[in-house]
Amino acid sequence: MDYKDLVKVKKDRVRVARGKAARRGKTAGRGMKGTKSRSGGKLPTMFSGDSLPYYRKARSLGGFKNRNSTVYQVVNLSDINAAFDDGKKVTIKQLLKKGLIRKNNLVKLLGNGKIEKKIELTVNAASKTAIQKIEKAGGKVTIK
Repeated sequence: MDYKDLVKVKKDRVRVARGKAARRGKTAGRGMKGTKSRSGGKLPTMFSGDSLPYYRKARSLGGFKNRNSTVYQVVNLSDINAAFDDGKKVTIKQLLKKGLIRKNNLVKLLGNGKIEKKIELTVNAASKTAIQKIEKAGGKVTIK
């Protein structure tokens, strides 16, 4: 076994800017002209060229998110009409089983669509039109 036959464990680092024949000559892997090709050519992290920087644009957006606002999952009458049979008592658990809502959220019933079935519903909130349509069909809405 000869010393010259051994496989190198660690590769040699590429020495840049040592002439055109030496792999990384002339521009040394920096491309053509421009800020990044020059020495010390680093841009600020939030720099965005010609356009207005994000941190200045974000100021003008304004507003805030109210932490105390209640977020409801929406269920429409057309969904309930398609999913449940006539004369059923529908709770939030049954809506979850049918895949009409996701877990751990409040449910609001909206009056979008038609309902022809007599259904008793228990939800967290409901619109006036939804309640009117269900009562017209002979059903009942209970709000928890």
